Amino acid sequence: LEFAFRLKPLFELWKRGPYWANTHPWMEGILPWNMSSFYVNTALSKIPPPMLGGGHILLWPCSGITSKIPLFMAPEGEFVMGFGILPGIPKEYVDPVLQALDKASDGISMVGGKRYLSGWINFDQAKWKQHFGPKWSVVCEGKKKYDPKGLLNPGFIDYE
Repeated sequence: LEFAFRLKPLFELWKRGPYWANTHPWMEGILPWNMSSFYVNTALSKIPPPMLGGGHILLWPCSGITSKIPLFMAPEGEFVMGFGILPGIPKEYVDPVLQALDKASDGISMVGGKRYLSGWINFDQAKWKQHFGPKWSVVCEGKKKYDPKGLLNPGFIDYE
């Protein structure tokens, strides 16, 4: 539980000022260990500091072999690197930030990484298919079986 609540003091500070009301289009990914330094250095060099607002960058090295969750997509390897761009900006400045996050998201795929499916995700069907790879058919079949009317989170994933 300690890990789950690690940012609680930060959130309490945000609530005391105007930051809490900002838009927080967070974007996270899981990188192959051998590409993490290249990706992080490249991504950070392209993020202008004002883009973060009061947000932060998140890095978390972790084991790449502990998760056995069938549809949790991650690069293969003994170790992987989690990376997040977690901006907090006034709503009127969100459009260029979303464009930058989309580019950073595409970069994760280019280096063999996978998105951590939380926060800002702007995938079309081709990107969803790429993300899930050979498990894409399992995702589509599960949606048809368990949500045939498309009531759960409609429009988020463009299923086949």
